[in-house]
Amino acid sequence: MKGISVLTVNQLLLQNERFIGDYNVEIARWSNGKWSSTIPTLYAILTDHRLILQPHARKLYEPAIIPAHYILHIVPLRTPTRFGVVLTLKTEQRVALLIPTHQKDEIIRNLRTIALPGLKENPRQLQIQCDMQNVRKMINYFAHW
Repeated sequence: MKGISVLTVNQLLLQNERFIGDYNVEIARWSNGKWSSTIPTLYAILTDHRLILQPHARKLYEPAIIPAHYILHIVPLRTPTRFGVVLTLKTEQRVALLIPTHQKDEIIRNLRTIALPGLKENPRQLQIQCDMQNVRKMINYFAHW
């Protein structure tokens, strides 16, 4: 049986970019009046400039990359048994993620830190464009599971 394929932090970091954390998360979908998770899980890498999402899958997929300056709002998401966040992007799209309970405080703190308006003005900020095509591909990927 073939193993899981994901790009590593070292393969994805850009020059002058700092690794903050990595997490296993799930896309949350609103359906039939409740939030449900999608399979497979995503390997999320958070840097000081980007949120990088890639599925834990046998095939290697192009990561969905969301630059920090594209994140406008971060709102906690709670279900009866799970915790997550909803990210609102500059494109007016929302990405809902379910996250492990034991990491919820760390993840939300780190997401808020990289998305702070003050950091967006940082002259050290890398010029990263948001390729929404890869984010849409990731969403479509989960629509067919």
